[in-house]
Amino acid sequence: MIRTDSEISYVPASRSIISSLPFQTAIGTAIPSLGASGAILAVLAMFAAASPDSRLTIVFLPMITVAASTGLKGLMMLDAAGIVSGWRLFDHAAHLGGALFGLAWFHGGANAVWGRREIFMTWWHENVRGGKKR
Repeated sequence: MIRTDSEISYVPASRSIISSLPFQTAIGTAIPSLGASGAILAVLAMFAAASPDSRLTIVFLPMITVAASTGLKGLMMLDAAGIVSGWRLFDHAAHLGGALFGLAWFHGGANAVWGRREIFMTWWHENVRGGKKR
């Protein structure tokens, strides 16, 4: 569960490389990911998890609305099909990885990370900063 509004900004930064790099390494491609689409999918996934019945519209087709949870499932299925089919127009691995990361962060990842912050900061100050605290 996201605890603060500012916490949502940490997710895109931490998610950007994590999701598509392992997949691209596995299939042996050297094409780097570019853009923020995976990070945007992470934020959309958190929104859909927090508010699944909210209505979303498609930008170019505003007369079509879907529930946030349904829209997210559709995007995830499209990206999974893109990975399996080998479509190369978009970085489907980054999209799918971003959505999965957003869902994982919403359903416990935030508490797992922030709950261990003090342990890490203590270790950091004792070992990396030479025992000095600022």
